[in-house]
Order: sequence, then structure tokens, then C-alpha cells
Amino acid sequence: MTSIAGCVLRQGSSGTPICEAMLRAQPRFGGRSNLDVFGTATFACSLSSRVPEDSFDRQPIKAERRYMLVADVRLDNRAELISRLGLTSSSVSQLADSDILMAAWRKWQRACLDHLIGDYAFALYDRRDDSLTLARDPVGRRPLFYSITDDAWLFASMPSGLLASGRIAGDFNRAWFARMLLRFSDGSHDTWLRAVNRVMPAGLVRLSRGGVEASTYWQPPHDRLSLSNDEFVDAYEHVLEQAVGSQLRRSSGRLATHLSSGFDSSAVTAAAARLSPQSLPIAFTSAPRPGFNAPVQKSRLADESEIAAQTAAMYGLEHHIVRSSGHPLRLLERNALIYQEPDHNVVNMDWWIRILRAARNRDAAVLLTGSMGNLTLHWGGLPVLSEWMRFSGLTRWHREARLAREKLGARWSGILYQTFGHHLSAGILAQLTHTFQKLPIHGTGTFIQPDWLRYWRKYAEEDRRSFATGDLNRLRLANIHAQDSATLNLGALHDTGIDERDPTADRRVLEFSFRLPPAQLLKDGISRPLMRRALARHLPRQVLFNPTRGIQTADWYEHLPAADINDILDEVKASVEVNSLIDLSAIRSAVRNWPVNDWETSTSFAIYRRSLTLALSVAVHIHQFEGLIRRQDYHLIFSP
Repeated sequence: MTSIAGCVLRQGSSGTPICEAMLRAQPRFGGRSNLDVFGTATFACSLSSRVPEDSFDRQPIKAERRYMLVADVRLDNRAELISRLGLTSSSVSQLADSDILMAAWRKWQRACLDHLIGDYAFALYDRRDDSLTLARDPVGRRPLFYSITDDAWLFASMPSGLLASGRIAGDFNRAWFARMLLRFSDGSHDTWLRAVNRVMPAGLVRLSRGGVEASTYWQPPHDRLSLSNDEFVDAYEHVLEQAVGSQLRRSSGRLATHLSSGFDSSAVTAAAARLSPQSLPIAFTSAPRPGFNAPVQKSRLADESEIAAQTAAMYGLEHHIVRSSGHPLRLLERNALIYQEPDHNVVNMDWWIRILRAARNRDAAVLLTGSMGNLTLHWGGLPVLSEWMRFSGLTRWHREARLAREKLGARWSGILYQTFGHHLSAGILAQLTHTFQKLPIHGTGTFIQPDWLRYWRKYAEEDRRSFATGDLNRLRLANIHAQDSATLNLGALHDTGIDERDPTADRRVLEFSFRLPPAQLLKDGISRPLMRRALARHLPRQVLFNPTRGIQTADWYEHLPAADINDILDEVKASVEVNSLIDLSAIRSAVRNWPVNDWETSTSFAIYRRSLTLALSVAVHIHQFEGLIRRQDYHLIFSP
């Protein structure tokens, strides 16, 4: 991964000091920082050598006396692109991925995005028409932000880079924080800074004298595959191994995987082991403290390590269990600056960083995950009932719904919700969730200031328009894009030295999964039948037919001591911005009324694990950046 930054000035001043400051305020890797000027554009990057060809990277790249490119890119279809571009020279092995990207742009212009497979965020300046193009990969695995001022276009990998430019105001976007606290999706281009926009996943932004043009260059296919069951299995195995195999490439170090008891990480780990038998991956599993046996939510598994160990043993993998033992709230201050977004789930972030550091301590350089699998390759289950109704009618839907109830233990309330929920208003959905899941209604229990609750219906209806269209493919894509974790990926590489990659987010995996017909996703009361057939030879039976789902950090409440919460509240209590959004007195009241037991209930989980930790994360994020903006010392964030 690479930190990038740049500016295009509308007046005659130099962009060099601006870009130097922007680069210093972002992750810096290996001391290889470059800067170049091209007309009114100045681009800079801090290069990180993660694949062999990175040693030949000489960004920023110029071509035809017309273009300048800077990119954070790993191309997973290098050989295919080299062939299509006609790059037959014996020196192609010495072309960096950024060189191939430039060649693709020169041949196809913006249509090159139809040909790229991999993780990328790039900026390209066209001197001929004085335009700046910004783009990110379909899932958004690499970050890219931009700002427009009266006299400049600015872009950077991280928000801190734009703040360090000295060209934008550091005003907070309170509405953005309010949406986060109310648990609505982040499906828009705005960010927690008023002056900063993000390039969306699958987004293309073109800045020119004519204004700003933002578009989406990729949509999942809508045509359904028509194959036999055996052909579906072959196609599944091919696309999974193609995605995993293309992400094994690395310049040094060992390969690691995250391995839970679930389908996604197990499938990725097994594929990695099959594809690299001479250099088997190291597998890492998170688990609660030894001896933890408190009640957990129904049909959930507290400790996944025993089942994960079966997959590891099947392939002879070195297997490490990382157990909860820390104080995650104490991470919030440092994480706010390094990862540059409020932590949605600081409890899980604790064990995740522990896994990354454990991998680094065993000489790993890359860690494969299956984080996106539930929305891509292994999507399915009850939501597919909506598809059965839409495409096959009431009779077939009723049959599948009845079998789901008999074999999967689904309740009719859940079946009806999954089938028809997208037709209901936000208010009715909230009431149903409150009634059946015992969750707080209309934003209550979120620790947001009461004044912001009046915006609940507005935000809820915006989410309904974005998500609930009746088209499950659109719903899935909206959920995928709402999980934009790019700043976390770049921050983690700086923080731990581990390059996190997710084969289940590969574009080929997405396009295959979006074409699967309902019968491969839910049929005869069997959830995800294609996955179970395809993985029958590759995973232990207990993984494929485990009736429970793992719960991450089952002992979470043991790691949230009142003293840590009160320390945070004392630290942020003087902040006007924090108090404008968060009801600190409500948090103190929740601490005083800390439950003695019943931690497995939906109410306790929603209020204490989700809402309280999120409110504290937002408070610390605002407080940390208030101080940073006041001091103007952004270069200290990523100092070695």
C-alpha cells in the first residue's frame, strides 16, 4: 500500500511545500517518498514494497507529455492486463503495477476501469484539458479523499493529509457524526470534516474547469447464471481459488490468515493452504479468556477456537489462538489519529490488532481474511425468500418459507420480515425491531443528545431510499459500500506492518456471487447449498453444518471497566463539539446502572456493547482531532 497526495493549483504558487506537508501527515513506508511537478499539478507518494514489482515503482509517473499518475495499487490480474495491452517486451517483469495502470489508461482512458482487478485508489492529471480524475476499486479497499477550494484541487489517502495542506478549514460535520451515532449507513461522499469528501467505492470523480463530475463506473451484473449443480461447484471453486491465488503475491515474509469457525475465513484459509503447500499459511483465531462459560445469545458460539482448529489440522497449519485480555477503550486515543474514523467496534478492534501484531511477530507480511464473504460469495439464507417471491411467485415462496421454518428453525416473523421488510416504512420497521428483538426504538439508547433525535426519521427515510429498493443486489451493494474500511487498512499497515487482503472482496467473486440464482442460495430448507456442496471436500463437516454462529469477544463486558469509561468522560467533558452531539450524563448514568448479568440479551448488547462504545469512540475522535487542529502538528501522527 502507498500513501498518495497531490494538488492542482489555480494560481501560480508552488504546490511542492503543500504536498510535502500532506505526505508527512500520512503513513510513511520505508523512507521511499517521491514528488514531481507537471504544469500546475504536484503529486507525491510514500511507497511501500508489498509485492515483488513494487521495487521498480518510480511514481509519480508521466506519459505522453500529457498525463501524470500517482496510485495506491495492487493489480491482481497483471498477466491478463499485460497480454491485453500488448506489453510483450522482456522487461514486463520489471513493470510496477502503477506502470501497467498508466498503460491501461493510455489505451482505454476511463474505460480501463472495466479491466482492472485488484485494490486501488489513484489520481491522474491530464494536462491537455487541465482535469484531475480520481478513482477507487469496486469495494473501496484503498482510501482516497479530496477537497475543492477557491484556488486548488487537493487529494490525499487520509483526511489528515488534507488538513495538513493548510488550505482547508477543520470544521466538523456534526450531521455525519449524528448519522453514525444513530447507526445509519455511511452511503454518501461526505465525511466527518465539512471540507473533505471521499471518493466512493467504485467511484470516479473528475474535476475540471467545467466543475465536478462524480459517477459510479461499476455495477454488479444482473443476469443469472444457468448451470448444472456440478458446473456451479466447478465455477465456485475456480473463482475462489482465482481470487485467493492472485492475492498470495508478496515481496517477502510469510502468509497468515484469520480463521474463525465460519464459512468465509475457513474457505479462504483452506484455499490458501491448497494453493501454497510449500509455504503453508499461519492461522490466527480470536477467542475469549480461558474458562469463559457465561451465557451468550441463542444459537451463538462463544469460543470458535476448537472448530477453527479442525480446519487448521486438516491442512497441517500452524494455529495460534489470540485471547481477549486487554482494555480496548484505552486504544481509542491512538486509534483515532492512526485510523482516522471513529471506531465502530472497538471491542473487536482490540483482538484484531492483537492478531495483526501476532502475525508480524511470526514474520508474516500478508494476512488474508474473508470479511466480505457474507455479502458476496457466501451470501444467502432467509433474505433469499424475497427473491423466491419476486421471481417464482407465492406458491414456491410458501414452500421455501415452510421448509426454512422446519429445517432452519426460522420464525414466521423473521420470514415475513426478510420477505416483505423492504416495502415497509422506517417507522414501522423500527417498531417491529423493537417488538421482536427488544431493541431501543427511534434512536433511543444511543447516547446522542435529544435534539438530534428529531432527525431520526429524516435519516431513516434516507436509508430506506438507499437500501430498501426491493432489488436485493442493490441492497447488498449498498451494504458492501457502507462497510468502507479503507482507512483502517492503510492505518493497520502503518500500525502493525501487516498488509490485510480480502479475496472475498475480489471483483470476480462479486460478479460471480451476484449472478447466482436463488436455488443456489436457499433451497429446500438448506441455506447456501452451493457453498456446502463446493466446500464438502475442503472443510470439516462441523464447519459446514455447525448450527451456531460465532460471537466475537463473547466476554466483551469484562473488558469495559467503569474506570476507563469515566476517564474518557473526564477527558472530553469540556469539549463543546462533543457535548453538542453526545449526552455524557446519560453515559454516566448507564455506568452507574451497569448490569450485573443478562449480558446475553439483545438490549444489553445493543446499549452497552454497540451504542456506549460507539459514543465513546466518537467523543474521543472529536476530542483528539480538536487538539490536533488547534496545534496544527499533523506530521506527528505518523512519526517513526
